[in-house]
Amino acid sequence: MRGVLCGVLLGLAAASAWAQGGTVVYGRINLVLAGHAGYAPGYGHSVSENSLSSRLGIKGREALTGDLAATYVIETGIGADTGGGSLGNRETSVGLAGGWGQLRVGYMLAPFDDFHGIAGPGYFNNLSNDNINGFWANGYSNLLGAGSKPCDGTVPGTDDNNNFSFDGRLANSLRYDSPSLKGWQVSTHMALGESGCSARVWSSKLQYTAKGWNGGLAYQAHRNLRGAGLDDHALLLTVSYRFNPHYYVAGYVQHLRYANPGRVSLRQEAAGILGRYLAGPHIVELALYRAGAGRGMQTPAFSGIFVGEGARAYLASMAYHYGLSARTDLWAQVEQLHNGAQSGYDFGNTGKAGAAGTMGRHPAAFLIGLRHDF
Repeated sequence: MRGVLCGVLLGLAAASAWAQGGTVVYGRINLVLAGHAGYAPGYGHSVSENSLSSRLGIKGREALTGDLAATYVIETGIGADTGGGSLGNRETSVGLAGGWGQLRVGYMLAPFDDFHGIAGPGYFNNLSNDNINGFWANGYSNLLGAGSKPCDGTVPGTDDNNNFSFDGRLANSLRYDSPSLKGWQVSTHMALGESGCSARVWSSKLQYTAKGWNGGLAYQAHRNLRGAGLDDHALLLTVSYRFNPHYYVAGYVQHLRYANPGRVSLRQEAAGILGRYLAGPHIVELALYRAGAGRGMQTPAFSGIFVGEGARAYLASMAYHYGLSARTDLWAQVEQLHNGAQSGYDFGNTGKAGAAGTMGRHPAAFLIGLRHDF
């Protein structure tokens, strides 16, 4: 499978480059050894090798008339630790671009995700990027993609595609990104569920990037995604400032609201702050994130956040990154979760929130990885 996939991508890239000279082959291999501890007695320790956002892609741009150009991308996630990958399972779109901005159709990350690299958990890797909806509204799958089941999330045990998530890729979607005007830029993204219950996702952002500042406001709304008549939303405020080439600070505040038929709607806030020191090939990062206790009542299918007294949790992270070259990084990271008595968050690639052995526990993770971009 791996050989066939690489051959197809490289063949497409070569043919397109021959025809128009505008296609680039790119990718990343990011492999990590991860150790975990701190779970309930009987669940032990674990050591694993993980592939973190490894990918292979082709992208390009073809000049049409005037300043109008066609754009395209086909990106595939690769299991670099075990092999495999489905063609186009990451960013895949075609579009038009010009002085008026860019319009794309296909399978793309929502504008909500554009702020994740600014302050969100998992800057160096995605270990803490999955399964922690209460810290950052990201889950264990994307929305409206292959095999997804919109409209069934009110039935316990059927929400296998995590329709509670906001930060993810949207299938069957249309996205517009405006040009930057004095540092300000707007993006809006609509996805169609193409199902009998008319599920919809709408994600938008207003972002400012100038004079060392980067951040803005993102809003994402879901209609009928978890079930008919259920409207959910997320609001995210993110800001960062680069003092000089050496110092960077960032933070965010997140608000989630889930409709709850016959019950009090579920609401929750989260926040995070981080700082980085950059000196030549060295980067050191310290971060602290807080998942607040949910207010209202838990939804019939678990939302990925916890409700009530003792449901708060904290995530601390310390990372070191050494650039062996412009494209090759050696990195290490220590992460410590502190769950309240009524919360059970876990790290990505280990299990979903609330898994056995996590409630009220303080699991830790140590990682060492090697990443190469090409």
